[in-house]
Amino acid sequence: MSKSGSVWRDGVCLWSDARMADKVWSRARGLLGRRSMGSEEALWIRPCGAVHTWGMGFPIDVVWLDGEGRILNLRESLAPWRWAWSGQSKARDTLELAAGQIWESGLQTGQRLAWHSIP
Repeated sequence: MSKSGSVWRDGVCLWSDARMADKVWSRARGLLGRRSMGSEEALWIRPCGAVHTWGMGFPIDVVWLDGEGRILNLRESLAPWRWAWSGQSKARDTLELAAGQIWESGLQTGQRLAWHSIP
């Protein structure tokens, strides 16, 4: 079971319906079996330096983060049946978002994102 939370940047909540996948099963399952992803949703995967969209029917935006939550690399609209990796040895976490959210939220390398748990 993944944890509920939200993803923030500079004191502003960007995605209020976020899940943390930090256990073997939740990381392996990821977004598999989903038909789509809403613009308010995010999946934060820890640890994770590479992702795939095998078996998915929709594209996603992918953000790779270091251990401090700083954005190392971005990939927009990763199509179904593809894989991608950060290209950075410092990548610790990966954030999966609905396609278009990188542009919509103005994400850039070097910015810092933070996870906030919902009790």
